[in-house]
This record gives sequence, structure tokens and C-alpha cells, in this order.
Amino acid sequence: MSNQVDIDFESDFGKNYERSIKVALPTYEQLFPLATSFLRTKVNDNARLLVVGAGGGAELLSFNQANPDWQMTGVDPSEQMINLAKEKVNNAGITDKINLFHGLTNQLPLEPIYEGATCILVLHFLPDDVSKLELLKSIAERLKPGSPLVLVSVYGNKESVEFQLKTEAVKENFLINGYNPEEIDEGLENLSKLPIVTEERIKELLYEAGFHQVTHFFTTYYFGGGLLP
Repeated sequence: MSNQVDIDFESDFGKNYERSIKVALPTYEQLFPLATSFLRTKVNDNARLLVVGAGGGAELLSFNQANPDWQMTGVDPSEQMINLAKEKVNNAGITDKINLFHGLTNQLPLEPIYEGATCILVLHFLPDDVSKLELLKSIAERLKPGSPLVLVSVYGNKESVEFQLKTEAVKENFLINGYNPEEIDEGLENLSKLPIVTEERIKELLYEAGFHQVTHFFTTYYFGGGLLP
């Protein structure tokens, strides 16, 4: 991950991220069991898994609960987010199963090679200069050939009527959940900053990085993703 856009995960945004993402993405907690079920079709019980954007720790805990023999490496460039993950991992008593790395994916050693990877709710934070592609390539370089990647991202044309309608629906969900208009406006401003690209563009980037097939299994509002072998 490099050249992150101007959204500060070291600020209150990062501290409150898990609370807000559960409203922006109402199926957030169902996403990880879904990802687990698809990963389990491709990896064995003691697989090594690379979790990109692991800060916060929710993904790691969910995966471990269903797959206690998976060995996971979680990577995140935010110190605050990786510390939140460390706290959850320590409290769960699973430090022997999870290695946390504060930094960028391309700074990870090329060994060990992983049998699977996830990149969930990360790609939309990176600009489409070379940063999105570099991240996908850095994941591919650390996977055994043919290993699965679960990718979930915001996607779409921000200028389209469809995207605007989905944004209005997200806004209404925040209102339903008791957020005040100022908080919602701040969240929508952050959304407007994100370098979101279309599904077609994501497919182009995946193909260039070496991922040539996708099985879609998840869509909520403008969040979507699937399994790549």
C-alpha cells in the first residue's frame, strides 16, 4: 500500500472506523464468514494466509474462530490500526497464530509464500496512479501459483445516478442508526475523496497483476467483491 489518499487512520477516523463501517456496510460482520467459506474451498486446514489491511483486527478474529489452525500474517500501514489489532489478538489469546506487520505489503519478505490472501476494504483508499496495481502485484508475488485472493472494494462511477442513489441510501442508514447530520456530511466528504474506480477498471488491474478469473459472492450498496484463484 502506498500513496494513500488524505484520510487519516491515525486520527479519530481510524479509532471509529469499525463502528462507522458497520453502518456504511450493514453486512460487514457477515462478510468475513462468507470470505472464510470461499477460502476454505481452496486452502487446507493449516494454510498460511496473508491479510492485507488487517488493522482493527475484526477480520483476523473472525477467520481464527472458524479456522483455528490457519497461520495468518496481518499487514497495515497505520500504527493506530495495527495497535487495535494487537489488542484484540492479545485479548483473544491467539498471538501464536497471528503475526502482525506494521508497514506496506511490498515491505513484507517474499518468504514464506502464502496459500491464500485477503484484501478487504483496502483498494478504494489507493489512487489509480500505480498504487492500486502495485498493491495487487505485491500480493500476487507472495502467493503460491493458483492460490486464492478475496478482494472486496468500493467500486463504481461516482458521477452516475446509480452511485448517487446508493450514497443516499447509505446516508439514510446512518440517520437510522442515530448519526447526526454533521457526522454524516463528514463521512460523505471522505467518500468523495476516495479514488474509486469502476468494476471494469478493477478487472483490468487484477488481470495485469496476474489474477485472471473472479467468482463474485458479495454485494452491498457500492461494496462488492469475490474470490480470485
